[in-house]
Amino acid sequence: MPAIVFEPVRQQDIAVTVDFYTEEEKKKLLEYPTSSRMLELVRGGAKIPVAEFLAHYLFHQKRPGVPGYRSLREVGTRINQALIELDPWVVFDGL
Repeated sequence: MPAIVFEPVRQQDIAVTVDFYTEEEKKKLLEYPTSSRMLELVRGGAKIPVAEFLAHYLFHQKRPGVPGYRSLREVGTRINQALIELDPWVVFDGL
């Protein structure tokens, strides 16, 4: 069976939109000293470098001493895995 080859992602950043989970959670979060920054993120979203987004996405699997997840460099070699897992939810449209 031939190896799966991914076309390189042709965009530098990924645009992320965020919102508060519920009105109740919004009220709680807006009590923090960083509430103005939270509101700024909700209103305007964020742009994150694609490679950084994918590497940090994989950190949820990071376990001490597990080969392939011991450092950012090792996790970065698994970017194709992140692309597969995120395929249904993230659109890399080059914009």
